[in-house]
Parts: sequence; C-alpha cells; structure tokens
Amino acid sequence: MSTATATRRPAYSDWAPGEPLAASGFDVVEPKADGLWGRVEIDGAAVVVYSRHGSRKASFTLSRPLSAGSAVLHGEYMHGTAWSKARGLTGQILAFDLERIGGDDLTRRPHRHRRARLERVVVELAATSGGRIECLPSWRATSGGLDTLARESWDRWVLADGWEGLVFKSAGGIFGETWGRAKRVFEVDYVCTGFEQSDADRHRGRAVRSMVGGLYSGRTLRDVVRVSGMTDEERRAMFNHPDRFVGRVFRASGFGVFKSGALRHPNFLEWHADKASSECTLRAARSEVTI
Repeated sequence: MSTATATRRPAYSDWAPGEPLAASGFDVVEPKADGLWGRVEIDGAAVVVYSRHGSRKASFTLSRPLSAGSAVLHGEYMHGTAWSKARGLTGQILAFDLERIGGDDLTRRPHRHRRARLERVVVELAATSGGRIECLPSWRATSGGLDTLARESWDRWVLADGWEGLVFKSAGGIFGETWGRAKRVFEVDYVCTGFEQSDADRHRGRAVRSMVGGLYSGRTLRDVVRVSGMTDEERRAMFNHPDRFVGRVFRASGFGVFKSGALRHPNFLEWHADKASSECTLRAARSEVTI
C-alpha cells in the first residue's frame, strides 16, 4: 500500500459542552464530522487521500488540473463510518485546512490566512471534483462572543443535526498548534451477559478484555455491545468471579448510539445499584439514536 509522510496533527484539549471558553484563546468554531482525518495531496489532476498515519485511502482524478499545479489540504474523509453512510457522504472530503498551495508552504501562516486560501481553492475543487471536495463550515467569534457562538453551534449542529461535536481553533494559530474540541457523549444502561477473555500476554488467563452488554427486545435479551474501560482490578475480579457480575446492570458512555443499541466507542462507567435488568431495553437505548 502506498504511503505518505504521517501528518503532524494538532493536539486537542477537551472541553465539556457549556464549559466557559472565553479564556481559552480560541475564537474559531467548526462542527466536527465523524470521518477519518485525511491528508489530500493534489498534483495536477491527480488526487490521493492518505490517512493521518500515511496509509493511502483513496484516489481519483479531477476534471481538469488544479490551476495552482499542486496542493496539500486536510479534511474529514467520509468513509467507513455509519454517520457518513447515513448522510450519503461516503467518499466526500470536508476540507478544513490548507498546508501548501503550489510552491507556497502555509504551515507558519495564521489559521485565518490558511482558511481564506482554502476557501478559494475549494471553490475550484468543488467544481472539478464533482462535489467530492467541499469546505467544512467555520465561524469566527466577534469580540467576547465565543461562548455564545459555541452554545448556538452546539444546539444547531450537534443537538439538532447530529454532528459529532465541535472543534475550536485560534485564528492566529499556525498549523499544528493545539485545538480544542467538545464531543457529544451518550449513556446507555446494559445487562452484563458475559465477558471476552484478554489475549494480551500480561492479562491472558488472569483478566477479562471486555464485558458483553445486552438489551431486551421484547422478552429476549440480546448481546449488542462489547465494553472496555474497566480497571485492571475490576477485570481480574470479573475473570475470577464472573457469577458476581453476570445479570447485573451497568452504565456505559460513548459518542453515539447505533440502531442496534450499541454505543460507539463504549466505555464502562459504573454499576447500577437499583435498576432492574428488565428496564434495559432496545427501545430505551434507541431514544437517542444519532448514527
């Protein structure tokens, strides 16, 4: 498989929705799509999409060569996620940054400059790619208005339209500087139905790898999710005394709920002391289906 140099992706600082942002230094807000970070290299009319680790993911040809000759841009590559499939976006690139255009290296230029150049380039690319390359929406807060912009964007794009979260940037930041992000988190209650054993050398034969969570559909309890995130002590206890845990109700969190009732990227939170297993239903889990 062809590879490119791995991308120096910015580090993220995580923010809880509603947490004050005024002192963060950020002043740009963008919705976060559920895709793969793609490094898009354009040479003439040839377009190749690489993952941030350098693996080749896709290639296609523009209807005419890029007027600047070449470019390297970054965006969310919509492939392999339920969110992108449900929205009919498979194969699309939502561009959010421009690293190079022609012979001009933009990595030391402020974000506001890179964004302006990106928008001009994508006008051309949207036409020559048949709509496969478009710009991710982006807004800059007016003086003192970041918290208001973040709250309105969260309500509009995340809560109402099901995007994964928000990303915060500084208009004066160079490429690679820290960005902020806030992701929507969901919680679902499951019945513990069993465990998967660890295959890691240090835990094999001594601890579980994950816990199986089930939901009732009618009168039938069905396995729907594998959950990790337990401490080593908890995993060893589950391995040694599974009868103490099977049948109990636990809560897990994730970044979305599939139609099956499974959480996306599930993580164990806690055991319920007073919830009956019969209350863990597929209908209840689906009440917040977003993908």
